[in-house]
Amino acid sequence: MSFIYIFGLLAMFIRVAVNTTNGYLVHYATFMASRAYLVHDENNSSATIDDQRAEAHAKAVFKKYKVTELIPQSSGKLEVRSPGAGGHKLLVGVYHSFKQNFSPMPLVGGTTPVELVSESFLGREPSRQECLDGICNAFKQIDGYSSCRNHSTFFDNGC
Repeated sequence: MSFIYIFGLLAMFIRVAVNTTNGYLVHYATFMASRAYLVHDENNSSATIDDQRAEAHAKAVFKKYKVTELIPQSSGKLEVRSPGAGGHKLLVGVYHSFKQNFSPMPLVGGTTPVELVSESFLGREPSRQECLDGICNAFKQIDGYSSCRNHSTFFDNGC
C-alpha cells in the first residue's frame, strides 16, 4: 500500500515538473512573439496594414518554438490584441491559452484540465506612417498648410 502511495506521489511531482517546464516554454515563446509584434514595421502607408503584418510576423515567431508539438493539449493559437481593437491601450500585445492536466491521479487535482494563460503585453510602437501623420498634423496646426511637403523632417525623437 505504501509503495503505491509513494509511486503516486512521485508521479504527481513529475507531472507538476513537466507542467512547469511547459509553462516556461509557452511564456518564452509568447514573450518572443510579443517582442516581434512590438517592433515590426515595414514602412507601409497604412498603419492598419502594418499592424496586420506585425501580427502575422508575431504568429510566425511563436510557431518557431513548436509549442503545439510539445504540448498536445495546446491549441497553438496565439491571440493578438492590436492597438485598434479598443479597450485599454496598456493591454496591447499577445497571449496564448492552453490546457494541461494537473496530476496523473484523479484523487489529487481531479481529471479536468487546468486552463493556463501566458500573456505578454509589451505594447506596440507607432509605425513610421503613424509618426508621419502625427507630425504632419502638428505642422498643419502650426502654419495652416494643407500638405507637409514644405517640411523635410517628420521624426520627433522617436515619435
